[in-house]
Amino acid sequence: MSNAMLFDLPIEKVSLSQLTGEELEVFHRCKNLVYEVADQCHHGGFWYDELVDEGMGGLRAAIKKHHANKAIDFDTTARWWIKCRMVEFLGRIDC
Repeated sequence: MSNAMLFDLPIEKVSLSQLTGEELEVFHRCKNLVYEVADQCHHGGFWYDELVDEGMGGLRAAIKKHHANKAIDFDTTARWWIKCRMVEFLGRIDC
């Protein structure tokens, strides 16, 4: 069972065109988080660029799903979604 099913949070694709102007600014300001998490998850192999692509999808999902009135800060939400997407990707590939 994937984390998405476990937490009942579907991992859908969110394109940049679906982000508002303010959300797009947050995306560009926070995309370095994706590279930080990819560096932590990447242990050699050929999958770094793919991890980054999946992580960018996780960042877009975090932007869409984060609610400013919740007690959890955006950085925590973003890191969770980024890592979730990367782990799901790593589970799909045949290593």
